[in-house]
Order: sequence, then structure tokens, then C-alpha cells
Amino acid sequence: ACLVGSEMCIRDSTPGSPPTRQIFTFSARTGTFARGASQTGTYSQTGTSTVTVTRAAHGFIAGDLVYLDFTSGTAADTWFTIVSAATDTFTIARTPATTSGNVTIFPPVVVTANNHGLSNSANVIVNYSSTFSNGFQTIAQATTNAFQTQGGVTTGGTNTTGTVTLPRVSTIQTWTR
Repeated sequence: ACLVGSEMCIRDSTPGSPPTRQIFTFSARTGTFARGASQTGTYSQTGTSTVTVTRAAHGFIAGDLVYLDFTSGTAADTWFTIVSAATDTFTIARTPATTSGNVTIFPPVVVTANNHGLSNSANVIVNYSSTFSNGFQTIAQATTNAFQTQGGVTTGGTNTTGTVTLPRVSTIQTWTR
């Protein structure tokens, strides 16, 4: 393997086959991101795989990502995709159990990057200009110019905005010698 400027060469090292070389170029799209403040609510799960979260006028829709920090009860904190939503409640799916309590709801990061070319469930490398977790993130609610991702959870529940870089790799040429 070799690095030359913004190109990278990779040779196929499979014994008995001809070496293959690929030339890649690296580029980056930039954009902005925003995440709203956290909200508090309650949750209940009654022996099924459905957890109902109650929070007045939460503003989420089915397919949105949320991080749920269960502050009481026995549910485990993690990122969830909302299965269904109404004005004051939404549901998520998890392992069947019976539990209830209080929850802090962290909304997803919304990234705006014109013509980003990404689709739902794709993994993308994201570099935030904040304390969010950089690295591979899963895309949700993708449109032509925006998408949601986890971005990490910050303390204090404050609004966060900034810039984001989305590195991209494109294969230019592949050949066998």
C-alpha cells in the first residue's frame, strides 16, 4: 500500500493471482449540525417488547432516533428508533420486560449537507466541531440535503450547533497488471 498526496494505492496480495491496483481519491463534504435540548418524561413497559414514553408535545415522528437515559426503573440506556408517535407519546421496541420510571430524552443530531448522497441505515464517518462522538454513525430520516445521526450524548441537555465534515472515498480506477 502507498499514499501519494490525496491518492492511495492498494495491491492485491492474494498468492497466485496477479496484483491488482486501485487508485482512490479522498474528498470531504461540509455542512452544519444542530441538536435540540434534552427533555424529561416517563416510560412504561408491561411485559411486551413495546415501551411507551410520555412527554407532552415531544415533537418526534416515527423513524426518528432518540437516546433514552432511563433515570429510574430497570431499562438500559441506549439509542432507539421511534416505532410510532402521537402528540404526547411515542413507542420504541426492546426486549420484553416489565418496568417503568423516569427518562431523559436526547434528540438526534440533524446534519444539513446539500446533496450528501446518503441513505437510511448507511454508515458514515462524521467529524463534529463539538464534543460529540466523531467516527462511524448510522443515518436515519435521510432527505436530499439532511439526515439524522446519533452524535453522542452531551450533559446538561443544551442546544448544540456547529459544523460537520463528512469524509468521502471514491474509487477512480482499478486494473490488474
